[in-house]
Amino acid sequence: MAITMYQADRNFVSPANDASLYSGLSGDISGILNRGNNFNVTVDGLVATIDTGQAIVAGRLVEITIPETVTIPANSSGYICLVIDLTKTNDVFGTAGDSDYSVTVNQIYVSAIPQQIVTQDDLNNGGSVYEFPLVSFTSTATSATTSTHRAVYLNSSWQTIVPSTGTATRLQYRINNGIIYVTCNKLYPIQQNSTLFTMPSWTVPSDTMNFDIVLKNSSSTSNGSGIGIVQITSTGAVTLALTPNDSASQTYYGWFSISYPIN
Repeated sequence: MAITMYQADRNFVSPANDASLYSGLSGDISGILNRGNNFNVTVDGLVATIDTGQAIVAGRLVEITIPETVTIPANSSGYICLVIDLTKTNDVFGTAGDSDYSVTVNQIYVSAIPQQIVTQDDLNNGGSVYEFPLVSFTSTATSATTSTHRAVYLNSSWQTIVPSTGTATRLQYRINNGIIYVTCNKLYPIQQNSTLFTMPSWTVPSDTMNFDIVLKNSSSTSNGSGIGIVQITSTGAVTLALTPNDSASQTYYGWFSISYPIN
């Protein structure tokens, strides 16, 4: 038969089948999960240490349980990556089903890649190599500096934002599959033309934001005429400026939600 169903009684599900399923469920998005220390990278000279964490890469769950180290090439720039290489062979010890059976997985490792373009084959359609950048690096003969390249959690928990003005009983954000969601309930007071908060510095496309904002002034139960304006700095930081159209400066309270994709 040319048709099959992998989740069928007595059928065999290979790692490739399993990865294809999870990749589809995650929207074919590779990203870091909010686990362990999120692959935090520190550098001493030319030696980088990658802390614990988990990521879904092309549907494969990758985990570092004990910090890994890698040497950064001198006088170069590039990326420190999680590398999946399906051309490599894993080492098998013992017999499957026995208590002493184990596998050394050689198809995943950490590497410092001294180039500006990484290889990202479609592993679920015949590809072999996928290099997932954790940080970018620039090195001299004796030292290196790094910067976060892709700190995207597929599904983070709600994180509290401390407002820069006013008082919030619930001002939070979360990230799910590359989309950041910001929500606020019972925020007060907000002064005219005030900046409410600054998000972490992610790169955001300004033309792909969705807004659902309700504002009311302190003397009326009807909706105010305020609008929300998102301002994006050159570093990618996001601020929300509330600029009511009323001629007189008033105090506002309200609730809103914002969502937009992050790179």
